Amino acid sequence: MKNILVLQNARIGDMLQATPMLRGLKETYHGCHVTMLVNRLFGELELEDGLVDEVVQFDQNGLYELLQNDTMNLVEKYDHIKGFVAQFQTRTYDLILNLPSDANNHLLSTLLSKHGGEVRGGVFTADRALVLKHPTMFLFYTMSEIREFNRFNLVDLLTLCAGVRPDERRLHMARTAEGEAFADRFLAAHSVGDGDFLVALQPGASEERKRWRPDRFAELADALKERMGARVIICGSSAELPLGQEVIRRAKHSVIDAVGKTSLSGLASLLSRCALLVTNDTGTMHMATAVGTRVIDLSTGPVYFRETGPYAEGSFVVQGDIDCFPCHFTAVCHHLSCRELITVPMVARLVELIKQGLPPSALNPRDFSTVRLYASRFNDVGRIEFLPVFRYALSDAEFMSFVYTHMWEVIHGLRRHPMAASDLLSEIGQYYDVSPATRLREYCASMLRPFRELSACLDEAIQRLQRVQQLCHHPTEAALAMSLCSEITAVLERVIILGRVHSVLKPLTIHLRLLIDSQEEGALHEVAAEYESAYRSIADQSLFMTRSLERLEEELAKPGCLTAATV
Repeated sequence: MKNILVLQNARIGDMLQATPMLRGLKETYHGCHVTMLVNRLFGELELEDGLVDEVVQFDQNGLYELLQNDTMNLVEKYDHIKGFVAQFQTRTYDLILNLPSDANNHLLSTLLSKHGGEVRGGVFTADRALVLKHPTMFLFYTMSEIREFNRFNLVDLLTLCAGVRPDERRLHMARTAEGEAFADRFLAAHSVGDGDFLVALQPGASEERKRWRPDRFAELADALKERMGARVIICGSSAELPLGQEVIRRAKHSVIDAVGKTSLSGLASLLSRCALLVTNDTGTMHMATAVGTRVIDLSTGPVYFRETGPYAEGSFVVQGDIDCFPCHFTAVCHHLSCRELITVPMVARLVELIKQGLPPSALNPRDFSTVRLYASRFNDVGRIEFLPVFRYALSDAEFMSFVYTHMWEVIHGLRRHPMAASDLLSEIGQYYDVSPATRLREYCASMLRPFRELSACLDEAIQRLQRVQQLCHHPTEAALAMSLCSEITAVLERVIILGRVHSVLKPLTIHLRLLIDSQEEGALHEVAAEYESAYRSIADQSLFMTRSLERLEEELAKPGCLTAATV
């Protein structure tokens, strides 16, 4: 591939999480030219040299203002947008990566797809329906609806969608001379020496549900000063000035105020001088990860650390131990209990552990009784995992997340061969309390019935679709073919209902729904063939899950299997 266009006009964190994919593109397609479309608000972000060849800034806010401008007529607005799109239409792109975003990217990828080249992501049909292109994109969109079963980080999903495996497992951000000079001046102005234990705090986040309370950040700053003699920097953008000022006002000891005082490159250099960052889920967290600074991620509200947690080994995630976590993106919460469960002594203890250079095994679970604590590491196929520091009881959803993730690793080429049931149980048992074996074995047995029922429905649909394709060669049988199509629709409805009744099937039934919704119009035999391919894809996955559960049930019946797994 020679010309690649990456559409990524989201926030800073999303851009940084795309950098391993960009590195992988350069390593896989030597000499390729990568153009990246970014949001103008974050256009100053400095990526490492060699990741992209050209950056085009898109004024997304300006587009919204343009469309609502009453002083311009529709023709003038159309000409303005057409002029922006024209710069892309002068080239032919071999690959367009439309990273999951918004309608603007979908529209642009639709317009450019007419000039040839492969599109991975969403495009609009003639009747303005959104369809997905490329098998891995269906996995991407499925993950957003089955969060309780997902163990894939956004970074790993992006590299999977691009079909690349970068040599280095890290985020990439440039350290500029201007940023380094700023950090030198800023720290010198605040009398920060080389031997100081410097800790950054990021109290801001994009919305209230994602933010630990400012009074707790203030208490933490005081605790770090009193217990460890730390110098504390408060970070944040100019939009977060009120929040930062509240933290500073509440703190008893003086802190270093960097809120609204740094450029992106200056913030990156400041973070690189810190021993660690305590943060909500923010772009600042990903910047710290990119420059090699350890992170304590306070994961609250709709934020799910498995999706967007720090992409580096050695970081910690603190999550309130509450059943409703993570809440739905549109949920309205009146108690925010998940963030209340995270206390100042807990976070201070983690900072102390990092300062002392001790392993997580030095922590006492009694000090973290209201939260779940995770540490990040890369697994044997190079995917980032967030594994419990203490052996929590294994929930049904967590167990199935391991089984589903194992299947996806195999199907999408991350793992060459399926793991033996004993090895999978050993991996789970290393981090979770999986006893008693009888309970887990009974659960596996109970889950076989819905998967077998789903497989039967899928096989029924496949047989009817094959029959429809045969009848298409006989015009006199058109009525029968259409009758079979009605029966296939009824089967799909049964499949969707199965997913609603048995939540464990949702990853497959939602995936099928996305596949069906993305089928484009065509002759009956062509549509039937595409539908058959979709049903076969899900049938293969259902069979994989069925066989996995059968083997796990058989392994769990062996005497002492869990004893061996937890050693």
